[in-house]
Amino acid sequence: MTEGEPPLDTPESKVYMKRFSPTGVAIIGLVMAIVSGQSQTSQQPPAQRVRPDFEEALPVYINGVVVLEDGRPVPGVRVELLIGGTVLRQEFTGSDGSFIFDISTSSPSPFADASASTSPPVENSNGTGRTGASGPSVSRSMNRIEGIGWEVRAISPGYVSDKFTSRSRGAVTVVLHPLAHVKATTISLNSLKAPKKAVERYASARKALQKKNPDQKKAIAELEKALAEFPDYSEAWQTMGEIRLSQKDNAGARTAFEKALATDAQYLLPYLSLASLDVDESRWAEAADMSSKLIELNPYVTHGHFLNAVANFSLGRYDLVERSIEEVQKQDEKRYPFTHYLLGAMAADRGDLNKAAKEFQAYLDEQPNSPYTERVKQTLDQWREQGIAAAAKKH
Repeated sequence: MTEGEPPLDTPESKVYMKRFSPTGVAIIGLVMAIVSGQSQTSQQPPAQRVRPDFEEALPVYINGVVVLEDGRPVPGVRVELLIGGTVLRQEFTGSDGSFIFDISTSSPSPFADASASTSPPVENSNGTGRTGASGPSVSRSMNRIEGIGWEVRAISPGYVSDKFTSRSRGAVTVVLHPLAHVKATTISLNSLKAPKKAVERYASARKALQKKNPDQKKAIAELEKALAEFPDYSEAWQTMGEIRLSQKDNAGARTAFEKALATDAQYLLPYLSLASLDVDESRWAEAADMSSKLIELNPYVTHGHFLNAVANFSLGRYDLVERSIEEVQKQDEKRYPFTHYLLGAMAADRGDLNKAAKEFQAYLDEQPNSPYTERVKQTLDQWREQGIAAAAKKH
């Protein structure tokens, strides 16, 4: 199962049934939508490299800060550490924009901040990686690593970051540069104006949520204090919405997300959260409208195009679905195999069963163990038996 398809038995998933009967064959099209926070919160820990005993006791760090071009530190941005082109570890910047990788341990550092936990799945990697014999050699100096082929980069939709390699020494400063045609990003510029006391309250809330057993009650209390200090704290409203959503309080979550959007119209995450919530509640017109606004503000958000495709499919706007799917497949096709299912369903609805069979088969090739596998196989078998989709061949 991929990030584009949550399990059917989770309350976070929504299935919309659409029936049509080309050439007398009944087909059931299942449209699965992904809600806020589903995309990149699941992550397998990287495999641990076997180290000599003296290395186990030796802290080895790569640390730095992520800033904008004007020097302002950026909290909640994902930073990746790559070895030989493979992502070894990922962390999130703290409230002061800082990050630290402790590569002498097999788990993320306690300094990581999960502020970007609801970012859309538009990144270049899946956050997992492995180390092996070609991994970095370890230096005995603190805050420094002598390595072969390591790289540090920041990931934020709408920005491109500087990259630092093994030639870099000491703490690094990663600068985010805005891409063209981007009017909204996962960085809330308005939240960067928050006073120190509000920032401290927000950081305390994030820390409470990062515990092994997240303390949502304390987090909410800290967020309320942060918002009392700075009512326009967009990131605080967004985090409040995420907590409410996890508590199944959709109404409370929607109110918080709307506040986050109202206080910073160039902040990407509330658009994504509201569009996902609309899809989850089968508010197809609202989902199509919100995801369209998101795409207009930032065309690099793959998940926004996917939500737009789902909503417009449910509204029967196939031309818009095809346009959105084209963008999804161009940006990150492998993470959204469900787009092949949507294309197959539309082709079948139009009576082009050969094209439908081709797309359904592509879906099965990429998702052989999905919840819909048997149903799709049965449909293809029926078409083959009746000779109405001769182009679809079993692999």
